Parts: sequence; structure tokens; C-alpha cells
Amino acid sequence: MELGREKPLDTVLRVYGPEPDALRAPAEAVLATQVKAWRFSGVVAGDNGVRGLEYRLRLRRKIPAAALASQLRDRLGPSAERVELT
Repeated sequence: MELGREKPLDTVLRVYGPEPDALRAPAEAVLATQVKAWRFSGVVAGDNGVRGLEYRLRLRRKIPAAALASQLRDRLGPSAERVELT
């Protein structure tokens, strides 16, 4: 792919939990195998003061957003209070 002609990272993923730093490595392990491209955007504040991780990503056609969210919930377990893809 030519430089400057890369497709945009058009999906936003947010994973919320009481300890977002502990969620980062397992979340990124899923992203590394399930999406075309991703970038960590930072830690964000959610509802009720719960912090979360935010990523920008580009999904694969064969792995829809709902399937990715399900994989993340399975991998992260109860330590992830909420997984959002927009």
C-alpha cells in the first residue's frame, strides 16, 4: 500500500473497567489478530467515573463489530464492565 493512501481507522472501541491498565494487554492481543489495523488513543472517562481504554481501528469484513465485541468480552471477562464499538 502506498504511503498516504491508507484507509482510515473508522471505528472507535472503548473498553471500560475499574483497572483499565490491566485490560490493555489482553484487549490488544485480541485486536492484533482480529482487526486490520488499530491504534491506542488513550484512557477516557466514562459514566459514573469509570475509566476506559479507547482505540481507533479498522474492522475486517469477515469479523463484524458484534463478533469482535463478543470476543473481547470473553477474553477480558468480568474485569471489563462494558465494551463499546461505534
